[in-house]
Amino acid sequence: MVIGHGNDKYKYGKEILHDFSSNIPGGMDHSGLFAFLQEKLPSITDYPNPTASPLDEYIAKRLSIPQNTICISNGATEGIYLIAQAFRGCRSCVLMPTFSEYADACRMHGHSVNSIFSLNDIPNDSHLIWLCNPNNPTGTIQEKNLLIKLIKENHNKIFIIDQSYECLTEQPVLQANEILNYENVILIHSLTKEFAIPGLRLGYLTANPMLIKRIGEERMPWSVNQLAIQAGCYLLQHEQEYKLNLHYILQEKDKLTNELQELAGKFYIR
Repeated sequence: MVIGHGNDKYKYGKEILHDFSSNIPGGMDHSGLFAFLQEKLPSITDYPNPTASPLDEYIAKRLSIPQNTICISNGATEGIYLIAQAFRGCRSCVLMPTFSEYADACRMHGHSVNSIFSLNDIPNDSHLIWLCNPNNPTGTIQEKNLLIKLIKENHNKIFIIDQSYECLTEQPVLQANEILNYENVILIHSLTKEFAIPGLRLGYLTANPMLIKRIGEERMPWSVNQLAIQAGCYLLQHEQEYKLNLHYILQEKDKLTNELQELAGKFYIR
């Protein structure tokens, strides 16, 4: 059984002061969302839309792409497992080190899985190439032009690029409206990370309509619950209120990294 990732504070029955188990922005004010969901509680007596509309309408408008190029998922993780299921039994290679769910999902659905440590080492016989960009946990970023070059040169392989942390980089990454003309690339996105709502489980895939159709055929109805759909619509309508001060976050990250390196140096025994 695949246990998954994330915090397990439900095991301890006490307040957790510092949680390092989930890489989400801290300090967000969700009071407006909480009040909105309080009003929407009666909606749980109805079934949600089986494909999570109208959330896909908001995403389509936000990204300037057609609705049939979007698949809403119960967190980015459901998207990962849906892709693995849609291409069951294929040969996958995963750019390492990275998030463990890619290999877990592939093995669950009968893939043979190879690890690679450079995009220069993609096996000729591979069907699917999995990578995280920006990468979890290293934070490294593959150059956008390199990825486009690989996608064009390897038209017989499907590139699955998890961009769950795209909101936490100033470097260019692939945009949903740029990849729709390619039949061999799928982008994974996370509203969980952007809006710091891991408990609501909201993600989505963007790809050419042919790929989205194939993936969508594996999807169970109502995988995204009523309140999560409502929350997603609210957040996209109020996204300016949740805009991250990315420059400040990256500055603080660099400062902390330097402090940790200095601290490690003091304790290093030669």
